[in-house]
Amino acid sequence: MTSFADVVRQTFRAQPLWWCLCLMASIWIIGMFLPVMEIDAAQYASIATDMHVNRSFLQVQFSGQDYLDKPPLLFWLSAFSFDLFGVHNWSYRLPSMLSMILGLWSVFHLAKRLYQREQIALLSTVAYASLQSTFLFMHDIRTDTLLTNLVIFAIWQGIRYLDDRHWRHLTGLAASIALAMLAKGPIGLMVPLIVLLTHTWWTRQWQVLRQGRTWLIPLIVLIILSPMLYGLYVQYDLHPEKEVLGRTGVSGLYFYFWEQSFGRITGASSWQDETGADYFFTNSLWSLLPWTLVAWAALIRELLRTWKHRSADDRRDWVHPSLAIGILVPLIAFTFSHYKLPHYMFVVTPLQALLIGAWIEPSNASHPAFAWTTRLQYFIIILLMAGIGIVQWIFPASAWHWILLVGFAAISLLVLRRIHWMHRAWGWSLFAIVTLNFWLIIHFYPTLMRYQLTSEAIDYMREEKLELDYTAFLGVSRFGLDFFAKQPVQYTEHWDPAITQFKYVLATDKGLQEMDRNSMHYQILKIFQGFPVSRLNAKFLNPKTRHTQYNFAYLVALNQK
Repeated sequence: MTSFADVVRQTFRAQPLWWCLCLMASIWIIGMFLPVMEIDAAQYASIATDMHVNRSFLQVQFSGQDYLDKPPLLFWLSAFSFDLFGVHNWSYRLPSMLSMILGLWSVFHLAKRLYQREQIALLSTVAYASLQSTFLFMHDIRTDTLLTNLVIFAIWQGIRYLDDRHWRHLTGLAASIALAMLAKGPIGLMVPLIVLLTHTWWTRQWQVLRQGRTWLIPLIVLIILSPMLYGLYVQYDLHPEKEVLGRTGVSGLYFYFWEQSFGRITGASSWQDETGADYFFTNSLWSLLPWTLVAWAALIRELLRTWKHRSADDRRDWVHPSLAIGILVPLIAFTFSHYKLPHYMFVVTPLQALLIGAWIEPSNASHPAFAWTTRLQYFIIILLMAGIGIVQWIFPASAWHWILLVGFAAISLLVLRRIHWMHRAWGWSLFAIVTLNFWLIIHFYPTLMRYQLTSEAIDYMREEKLELDYTAFLGVSRFGLDFFAKQPVQYTEHWDPAITQFKYVLATDKGLQEMDRNSMHYQILKIFQGFPVSRLNAKFLNPKTRHTQYNFAYLVALNQK
């Protein structure tokens, strides 16, 4: 009888691409132990910490105040992880990391079903795992990691249901849509809906809408959403006197279903910025690395194919407008948003990965655009490899870091050399992106995170055995305090007489001045210099001008009179 180990060994010997996934997974695992980055990820980790401590799961709060923005799935899962393993950087990231298994599995099986070729399925899976956006959201954990993986699972289950009409696929579709909506709101419904409606139109399977079981899907979704909806109703709709988002009379249900997502497009949301119509295209230049050129070329090709074969009598099963429309419609909608972030488009990266996998598959080499994409791809490879030198200039590395990098690069070359059938440009692209991200995760990010004032200060206090229960935080960044401290802490933005009851204060320059004006007597124990690490600029990255960008925090011991 063949053992499990033999099966695994034979699989990896037959398909070296699986070893590529191991290289990427090793980078993700190392990233689990980095300090959580402010602002968003640290805030979400703090909310999960408060849930873990206070056991308030349906009425979400942040730092003792009502929180109305993101739905609670990430907070629930991270709080549960804290219950099991304690409050740590890695335990906050663990649920989202595990969701990546679901995402990769879904990409593989969806590509295999649509293209009927295992090689394209493997390439699509590796393409998704190797995107720069994936490397980013696997350590800077926000709601997008869960959302993206649940959405692609919903799409896979939906297409399986259209083809097979099986109850388990109906249940999987409904449950994953509901969980995606619990992760980041109605966008978790809209992207699968766009893709599945387009697929239904192209394959002419409209009869599915006449089947009664199909209409159980919204019912199942509503049942799964009901605990969150009840919490929103009790926390906000029953208390119109509460001031939330700078106003009273806020409906939690209206905010969730409309304002939080669609309101940013219509202008109903208070979130506004001055980004232009080219924002997401510009950001795709880095987020889709190393496949930026391929992703856009493949999208254009799929749109042209769809137009060419749009007639009901001329449709081909190798044309997949559901992928192209599933990317294009959210892109257009988000472009009209009055507030934009690069993460908005991450939800469609698995769809882009499927188009990338189909493009880089060897049988596509005859396509006229294949040749110029491979030639231009070497320019991207050079840029990625140059990134290693740029990081060395920004933060000079030790010999130990270079030894690790060379060792990882050697292993990567050994793995990629076994993939004889892949075009050399694609193999070198994978080598460049994994090597650069290994360098970032073992050197750049650990060095950068030393400039995150609050996490560094709390780590120092823990090492020096200074009681966090007797420490007040004055004016410093509040977003990650509860998480870094592993408990709710006393925070105030401005001077408060209650500070005098504490032994220690961590204060900004302004906070220290307020203490001086109120005749506080203290002894400075430690001065921390830092920078908002999620808002890098050229002056900070330049070693010669970095000192001009520092913010300072002061850990002081109060002299009790």
